[in-house]
Amino acid sequence: MGLSRNRTASFLTLCIIMFPVWAGAQRDADTAADSTYTLEKMVISATRRETRLKYAPAIAFVIDKNEMKKSMASRPSDALEYVPGLDIECGTGVGVPSKKNIAINGLPSFHNIVLVDGKRMLSSHFHTGANIDMVPAANIERIEIIKDASSSMYGSDALGGVINIITRKGTQEPRLEYEVSGGSRSTARTGVSLTGRTTDNILHSAFAGWEQSDGLPLVEGKRKEQLEFKQLTIMDKIDFLAGENGRIGTSIHYSRLFDMPISNTPFDAWLFTPGIDYDFAIGKHLTITGQNYYTQWYAEQPTGQSPEKNELASPSLWVTYSRIPSNLITIGGEYVWRNFMRQGVLEHDQHFGGVFAQDEVTLLNRLTILGAIRADYVKNTAPGADDNGPCVSPKLSLLYRPVDFLAVRAGAGAGFRAPYIQDLYESRYHPSGGGIWRYGNLDLKSETSRSANAGLDWDILSGLNLKINGYYNRLENMIALSRGTKDSSGVKVYRDTAVMVNSALKKVPVWERVNINSYRIGGFEGTIAYAVKYATLEIGGCATWHSSNDEKAADALQYPGQKAFGKLSGTAPIGQSFVCNGFIGVQRVFNRHASTGGGELDDYTNLEAGLGATFKGKVELYVKGKNLLGQKMEMYEDALWTIEGVPLFESGLRLKAF
Repeated sequence: MGLSRNRTASFLTLCIIMFPVWAGAQRDADTAADSTYTLEKMVISATRRETRLKYAPAIAFVIDKNEMKKSMASRPSDALEYVPGLDIECGTGVGVPSKKNIAINGLPSFHNIVLVDGKRMLSSHFHTGANIDMVPAANIERIEIIKDASSSMYGSDALGGVINIITRKGTQEPRLEYEVSGGSRSTARTGVSLTGRTTDNILHSAFAGWEQSDGLPLVEGKRKEQLEFKQLTIMDKIDFLAGENGRIGTSIHYSRLFDMPISNTPFDAWLFTPGIDYDFAIGKHLTITGQNYYTQWYAEQPTGQSPEKNELASPSLWVTYSRIPSNLITIGGEYVWRNFMRQGVLEHDQHFGGVFAQDEVTLLNRLTILGAIRADYVKNTAPGADDNGPCVSPKLSLLYRPVDFLAVRAGAGAGFRAPYIQDLYESRYHPSGGGIWRYGNLDLKSETSRSANAGLDWDILSGLNLKINGYYNRLENMIALSRGTKDSSGVKVYRDTAVMVNSALKKVPVWERVNINSYRIGGFEGTIAYAVKYATLEIGGCATWHSSNDEKAADALQYPGQKAFGKLSGTAPIGQSFVCNGFIGVQRVFNRHASTGGGELDDYTNLEAGLGATFKGKVELYVKGKNLLGQKMEMYEDALWTIEGVPLFESGLRLKAF
């Protein structure tokens, strides 16, 4: 431990000393290899079309590859740590040990959807949200975070927002990049990316990566020293250009995880997503866009348990019409087939059908009003559960820019989440080594939400920006796990059952999925950023609150509490060939509460830093450290994990061959 503390102190001291040197270099340097902070960011997910983030009529954040590079992000969850209003958790009891899920604006992770190039991503623990880290950071172009009710565009589950991971596209000129890194906990990572043009009208992007690690160091518990994993990822995209007015794209995303232990028994899992998408311009004012894809997540389970299989297939089509002055109209439809099975859940499927319409009106180049509405119907094919629908999800958003340096955004909408197969049919499932019995409920109704948000984006001075956002969500018939009910005299009666554990009977609580009335979630967030030519300082924070008068709501949802953070990142040229870069960041997370009886989670402070150097834009070396204060961290997803208070280090090399 003494050696670890000395390494941490030396590393942190070096980072602190170097930043004044970089600041001095800024005043004297005329050029730099990385001035990309001035480039316009683009966003697709807010309106189903590419538009400049500055003019998107939604509260959104975009983390592009340049920001990921500056913070030396190895995984998508690393890149999202400093986005206000996001809560990142891990702690699965029996699933994939490397999983990280994301909650948006106080709503749990299964109230938002994670997309990869517009396609829903599936992963382990269907009931706790998607694993954001299934896509290697080295193959990501940008990550879009839409922070308002999005069911009007994306249907069920999107009532809290959307995270869309955009991967690298083919390029006009060939590019070959390679990276390798390693660090604490026997972590090793490598990846190769090749993009370019096959013929005059075919662009391609191929990526292959490998990662292995002993996983997070836990203090105690069933998964202590059983979090190792090996992950192979292959991704490929091909775009066929049909002149200037058309494109057909194909894609494959394959990830396989090897030798993950449960009770010292290794198991494998894989994700496979092939897809095709297209867009064609019919004249100047009409565009047809569509996509078709299939995706399956499959995970083995310990001996005697059924494997977990989660499938989804979805064709969708929409048209955009711009002939009417100041209007951009989008009309489309989507069909989704879902199939699911695992221990305690017999295999069943569902059918989702939705139609949507949207009109984006721009007045005097200062005011943009977006109105959208979607209607969905859900067919449950297995007996015993009612169908759901029609579920109607309207939304109204506006962007007002009275002057170029000030933007005001506001929105209100409705969303829904239909009860899925696990919600309905799970029967007496006891997580391996877990402390509860878990049941589904055939009488569940669709969960609905009413949401409102407002925000201010103000460029106060050159390089100085202030963002403030607030939000409110009211959930009706919220689907959540609840333990016990009140009897006729008002006394809460808890259900328990006996389970044989290590040849002894153990009493465990019974939790059942129920509809909870009038659950309210609100909060606010703010950031202030100051950017000069080669450095950026950002300070921010967010706070969330939950409330409900329904007695079943106790411990129903994860409570993310509050977060405050600061981050300083910068670059500085040294001579004609070298560019140095680095960052120092700190987060304080506090006042969290776990769901399903998990109790209060300890507060923690995470201090991290990194240093890097690039030679002629071709060779990059970096070293970074996390948890430099050596604090224990409690994390909770489906189970409580207490991570040891030890710093974790990583170093790496990136090469651009051409």
